[in-house]
Amino acid sequence: MTYFVIVLFSFVVWLTKGFYDPSIPLLVLSFLVWVFLRIFKPSANSDFPKFYRFYPWMSAFLIAIKPSLMYVDESLKGIFSVYRLLPIGLNFLKQKWVPFLFLVFLMGVLFLSPHPFIDVFRSNNLGVDFLLQGLNPYSQIYPDIYDGRFDYHTGYLYWPMALYLQTLSKLFFQDIRAISVLLWWGAAFFIPTSHQRHSELKKIWWLIPFGLFGLEQGWLDPMLSAAAMVALWALKERKWFLMAIAVAMGASIKQYGFIIGFFSVLYLIFSKEWKPSIRVILFSGSLFLLALCPFLIWNLSDFISMTITAHSSAMARPEALNFTALWMKTMGTSFPGITQAIMTAVGFLLAIFHVIKNRFKRKLAVIPEAWAMAFGFSMMFGKFAFCNYYWLLISFWMMSLAFEDADKSQI
Repeated sequence: MTYFVIVLFSFVVWLTKGFYDPSIPLLVLSFLVWVFLRIFKPSANSDFPKFYRFYPWMSAFLIAIKPSLMYVDESLKGIFSVYRLLPIGLNFLKQKWVPFLFLVFLMGVLFLSPHPFIDVFRSNNLGVDFLLQGLNPYSQIYPDIYDGRFDYHTGYLYWPMALYLQTLSKLFFQDIRAISVLLWWGAAFFIPTSHQRHSELKKIWWLIPFGLFGLEQGWLDPMLSAAAMVALWALKERKWFLMAIAVAMGASIKQYGFIIGFFSVLYLIFSKEWKPSIRVILFSGSLFLLALCPFLIWNLSDFISMTITAHSSAMARPEALNFTALWMKTMGTSFPGITQAIMTAVGFLLAIFHVIKNRFKRKLAVIPEAWAMAFGFSMMFGKFAFCNYYWLLISFWMMSLAFEDADKSQI
């Protein structure tokens, strides 16, 4: 079932760019069936070699048909027509230097589309510029580039680690998105080499069919995927210091990034790994506070207003690709906030139950599956669910495959 939802969700998001589509009932039903099967039929996914051979080619052809880059510079349209065909050629290659070509391919997005017209790119660029000027990015006024057409709050809306990373990215590469490209690309190297389909999984990771669109828009979720992958690898290798860094990184990039550490540590606790659990909790917690402290001290009220209140006060988006938007369009009323909260809680409880019940059968794969359950419920029945949310969800499913049978000596 994991293979099926990866392909289905990848195709639908490629087709829709992550916006509202009549396929929502199918997506929601497929997700719920996947959750049920993972929890109550936790046997390993049978190896499905056709998936590993089919997915990269499917993605390559989908990218060739519709790479979905929206803001390609007019002078580069000729290059773009060739660029979109490159994944097909890369699928034929098996040399050791092919991963470097994938990096060049992904970095090409920044060259082809240097100035995307999207709020997250414009606002985050401004936030980085404010920081470089010695100004508090969380205390500044940001323009609404959509002139009120959408219900959203302007500003640098994410935790400080995203700001730090994007600032470094701009200093070294003159583009805040370069760090997302590097982290997404680099995360694939933490797929366990002991996995029998290690090289194929890396290609699958790099060739998610809507990935170019996601990188162009400047969304931050590739950073979370990278943090999650490193946390899993570090747990497998028992490198607690690195695991704590990855957990803290995820928690201090986006508001929902805490789930990476929550379920990883929960796995350790129920595995009776008391000392590693305490080490990871204390060290990652210290790093998290260290990342936030400068802005908590600088102006606490502005920081809370821009990173917490701005999200909690936002209205559900009717153009989202989730059940909430379907309810709004079919029922003509808003999906009750209390129901959204209940469904989010249900997702967390099911994810916790999955870790407790199936950690021996699923091994490390139970952790990304728990991430997918908790995050999936919150986006399917919450306020927002766009391309970047699905990107993160699909990456969790890919990680579950990568760590399912990577090492029989896992914790």
